[in-house]
Amino acid sequence: MVPKVDLAMGLVRRDSSTLDADGTPKRDWGEKFKVYLFIECGIWLPGCYLACYRFAPTIRLMQTASGRRAVEACSGWLSRTVPSWHAKLVELAGKIEGSPATRAFGEWALINKVLAPVNFPFKMWLAHKFVQRRRALEEAIDNTTS
Repeated sequence: MVPKVDLAMGLVRRDSSTLDADGTPKRDWGEKFKVYLFIECGIWLPGCYLACYRFAPTIRLMQTASGRRAVEACSGWLSRTVPSWHAKLVELAGKIEGSPATRAFGEWALINKVLAPVNFPFKMWLAHKFVQRRRALEEAIDNTTS
């Protein structure tokens, strides 16, 4: 690796990435994390809030008999197995009643809390796939131009 010199500051900047076994720089986590942040902050969080504001999913779920039974069964199971998590969910669910913006925020927080164990790995996998495809496309373009 050749150090890069920042002429404005007179400092030497070294690339902190290491090399893979094939000699290509390891930059996966930096790129993947940036893509994950874009998915999380640019797509998922605002999209989830807008969907909660527009569709009021928990209120609609509780209006059906089967939805109410499912929520009560899950609530009973959670209170027996993980009471601390159940208490946090009950607190978030209490924020659902109120103005549409407050209700949407409560639903948004509740959905994100419930989906977190599945959602985070899925978004990391999605970021991984996106970076892999982009890198394969860059390599294909490099191979055709050389």
